[in-house]
Amino acid sequence: MILVTGDFPCITDPCSVQGLRRLAVEHPWDWDTLILEHRGAGKLPFAEATVADVLRSGLLRRLFPNHIDDVERLRCERAGARRLVEVVGELPIAEVAEHLLVELRTRFIDGQDDQGGSGLSPAVASRAVALLRQAAWLSARRSGVLPRVSRRAGRAAQPAPARASRQLPTLRKLKSMLLHGAPAERAVLALSLGGGLGEADVLRLRRCDVHAFRSRTDGAHLRLVLVRTLVGEPGGARSTEAVRIAVLPPWAAALVIEGLPTIGGRSTKWLFPHRYDHDRHAPDFRSMLSRLSRMAAPRLGSASYSLADVRRAWQCVAREALLPRELVRQSWRIRTGSWQQMLHTREGRALHRLALHWLTLGSAVAGPLRDAPTLARRAPKDCLPHEPELSSGYPKDWCLLPASCQI
Repeated sequence: MILVTGDFPCITDPCSVQGLRRLAVEHPWDWDTLILEHRGAGKLPFAEATVADVLRSGLLRRLFPNHIDDVERLRCERAGARRLVEVVGELPIAEVAEHLLVELRTRFIDGQDDQGGSGLSPAVASRAVALLRQAAWLSARRSGVLPRVSRRAGRAAQPAPARASRQLPTLRKLKSMLLHGAPAERAVLALSLGGGLGEADVLRLRRCDVHAFRSRTDGAHLRLVLVRTLVGEPGGARSTEAVRIAVLPPWAAALVIEGLPTIGGRSTKWLFPHRYDHDRHAPDFRSMLSRLSRMAAPRLGSASYSLADVRRAWQCVAREALLPRELVRQSWRIRTGSWQQMLHTREGRALHRLALHWLTLGSAVAGPLRDAPTLARRAPKDCLPHEPELSSGYPKDWCLLPASCQI
């Protein structure tokens, strides 16, 4: 079939969208090549060229297709170029300056142009002005003239607003949620509050990743739970080498041991269903926590929390206990090994020591959760070196377990 370019003005005119969609339908595999074959060289005398001349010269690559699925983007770009030709097409390109671009964008949005057109949306107006900015800058550079416009639009320097601290659930709220939850729901809360596990970590837990053990310290036998979480996707290259561990304190270990038999079935290795387990529906932790919050609302308020807020409550406790930053933010990983090897790493010993101090949910180490606990979104740059949010060292007493402690 012989192509007649007169039937498709979009081929020869970079500012036209007439016939563009029909061209893409009739020539689905080479319509972009047909347009690129008619692209001009983009060489014009800068002092004499107008805005319309530069836009139609082929200088701007964004007015031409990049691939065969680029129809919609090209329509948006050329629609802006067409409006520029209608409004400032006869203006010399050498007279385009920053103040003109600001005024032109306002005119586009308000609809106050010589053609009597309706106002454009701020996004479309900004796209058209950016097109004119690029045309003026490239024309000046190619002609060896100092551009009167910057390459990119500058933004007014505005101070960033102070980010509010996250409001975390109080200790009374957490106790009430644990009281009203089912055994499986209490196990999820214990994994997040007692071990700092996030939603993704909980969903990737396998039955082989939960290990109960007894720790004898000061003559008392404490039952703890060691949880191993994969770093990366299950079956990925990193998942077999890099892991993180969590040591649940006695109160959380008891809730997890109680709730594990009620979670899922024995036909799958995953504790909770997710996209790797097609036989069960994925749990909605946010709905679960919203329901538990409503049940605890009569006395403690109706604020709803997510599992991430429960995890941040553990971070608040860990930060107050002077754990280093990588443990608080959980930006660390260790190589997988036996349970004994992982627990005797530097990170494992620090987490084990925290679990031994957190015997009950209301222990002294959980003091930060008693009254309106907050956790800063990020550490300020001028933090003192000893503050736990920026400290990278491990206090000696957190890395050494008591001599009477046996695992």
